[in-house]
Amino acid sequence: MKKYLWSIIIVLLLFTKVAISEPYIKQKRFKDFETLRILRLSQELELSEEEIRKVMPVFQKYSEERRLLLFEYRKALMELEETLQKEPKSDILMSRILQVETCMKKLDKNRWNEWEEIKALLPIQKQARYLLFQDMFFREILRFHKQ
Repeated sequence: MKKYLWSIIIVLLLFTKVAISEPYIKQKRFKDFETLRILRLSQELELSEEEIRKVMPVFQKYSEERRLLLFEYRKALMELEETLQKEPKSDILMSRILQVETCMKKLDKNRWNEWEEIKALLPIQKQARYLLFQDMFFREILRFHKQ
């Protein structure tokens, strides 16, 4: 009987540890993704050391902001889904939809502001390559994620 009790306690402790560490894992995964994006970007654009010193703070600033906005966006989507499952009144549902829309607008603004700052720091050729890289990189990530 004591063996079963200890087994149950150990399993509960392991589940607790996994539940606690999940946000850390998601945060680390996002940081790994952003690190990969920045490394690939600097290679694709053939950034000089001076250019890297200029753009790196911009990338870091918007990356951290984007991480927080994505968390807020996912939370709003989960709340929308939970609300929808309860068959709510239309005013409550509309409120949840507006929350999601607000998050989407903030994410778009983050991306636009990052672009505006990057554009001011890079020559025209590298600006064009930056735009092409962004599209190509996110397509690759989506393709990889589907597999």
